[in-house]
Amino acid sequence: MDRTMPKTANKDGLNHRQRTLVEVLPACNWHIPTAGIKAGYAPAYANTHLADNVKKNQKLCEAIERRRRETAERAAVTAEEVIAGLRRIAYDPKATNADRLRAFELLGKTAALFTDKVLTATEDLRIVLRRPVDAEVVDESLDQRPRLRLRHAAQSPQTAE
Repeated sequence: MDRTMPKTANKDGLNHRQRTLVEVLPACNWHIPTAGIKAGYAPAYANTHLADNVKKNQKLCEAIERRRRETAERAAVTAEEVIAGLRRIAYDPKATNADRLRAFELLGKTAALFTDKVLTATEDLRIVLRRPVDAEVVDESLDQRPRLRLRHAAQSPQTAE
């Protein structure tokens, strides 16, 4: 046996067990100890030290990240596909009323029809208000921006009708 030959003789720098670990990780829900045992690592080592050693091995981390991207690309669903599927359910007379209602609800959320937020934007300031508020101008001097005093509508004086 040639002692000068590196342990990892392939182009990615991983040995057989490491390549197997990368391949079985998606099937193990990305849980390194479980995948390690399936890849041939000793259970005691896989459950205690493997995850730490994977983090320290840059080539192995890169291979795992490549595998995650590949898996995500194969399983990717576009927003258009989701909306088309929801439309099919929403307008399918054979679907249950609950399914149709849920499909319409999700379609409405994609169109932001049910938001409770009030968005206000200025040149360099964006305010997101979750509850209605009253504002009164406290100082309107020209050399500075107007200062506002905000209070929630629930704290505002009620008008008698």
